Amino acid sequence: MNKFFFLFLFLYLCVETYSQNLVPNSDFEKYIQQPTADNQLKYLQYWKSANKGTPDFYTSDSVKFRSNPLKNTLTKNGHVGLVFRPENKASGLPEYYEYIYVPLQKSLEQNKTYIIKCDVYAVTETSFSTVFALINLDASFLKDSIYEKNTKLLNLPHIKLKNTWHLLDDTIWTTICGAYTAKGNEKYLLLGSFTKRENFQISKHLRDSGYDFDYLKEHNLRAYYYIDNVSVEELDSTNACEKIVAVKKPPLDLKTIKVGQAVKIENIYFETASAILLPASDTSLNSLVNQMKKNPNVKIEISGHTDNVGEASYNLKLSQDRAKAVMDYLVANGIKINRMTYKGYGSTKPIAPNTTTEGKALNRRVEFTILKK
Repeated sequence: MNKFFFLFLFLYLCVETYSQNLVPNSDFEKYIQQPTADNQLKYLQYWKSANKGTPDFYTSDSVKFRSNPLKNTLTKNGHVGLVFRPENKASGLPEYYEYIYVPLQKSLEQNKTYIIKCDVYAVTETSFSTVFALINLDASFLKDSIYEKNTKLLNLPHIKLKNTWHLLDDTIWTTICGAYTAKGNEKYLLLGSFTKRENFQISKHLRDSGYDFDYLKEHNLRAYYYIDNVSVEELDSTNACEKIVAVKKPPLDLKTIKVGQAVKIENIYFETASAILLPASDTSLNSLVNQMKKNPNVKIEISGHTDNVGEASYNLKLSQDRAKAVMDYLVANGIKINRMTYKGYGSTKPIAPNTTTEGKALNRRVEFTILKK
């Protein structure tokens, strides 16, 4: 009998010391009944709205009525949809932010670090109402439950949940992650956005359509995301954010890219204030080389872009030189020069506000646009 007792004790301690997800109903699979329309978070167990907003709750069986379906084949069963919209003085629309929160299975312990992660999916529509996106979503830990009788942007201490690439993609689910050192006795997790109007990002599906950001930023900024698989765990050697957000974009495939669509070339690195490519760029550039060889009829424009730091003339020249450096790399690796053009735009086509370090980093980029297939 003692053997069984000690075996049970050993297994119990192993379970207790292993990282435990503190979020109940973390995958949104437990609900009172199937939702039959939008705005039915009330059927979801444990989770509640933190204000007068009306978050959406969906299951795989509620696709028929869902106004914002998933665009890809990666179906998720239970998931929640959240809308974020800053005030639009031109149209008279007030700000509208949705938040959800959940009681944790146990309170956070002082000075312990916790890892927060979730899967997100950028939802897009054909109208202008959801052509913008965010570079992060946010989490906040609270000691008390919350309910605000409005839909305004909440003012709470928060943690930014990110990935190594920003959340502008409307084709795949993305895992995002953040770390939080507890003050002690936090009992609730809140998810949403604390992003103000000036920090909303223009999304790729808008930019690729050729619309002008300076024009559209005066219109109705609105971002909409699905959320799933939420977790809060104590930090250990297996769940650091660098390991969690190892999700990568699908491999580059020129066949899936439309004529006129601009695509950022990820992981391109230059020497500071220079057009000299660093060796770390080779992987991404070789991928583009291989795709150009597999699609011999494709012609592209390579474009360079900068932030707004420095003289406009200097930025224009630097962006031109960097675009040409990428073209030269492709030529040196077997791509005919008559299939490519290059152009520098300097800081004239930002995809993010130049008011933050992150925004400036996003604006410093090299893209290619398909001219002919």
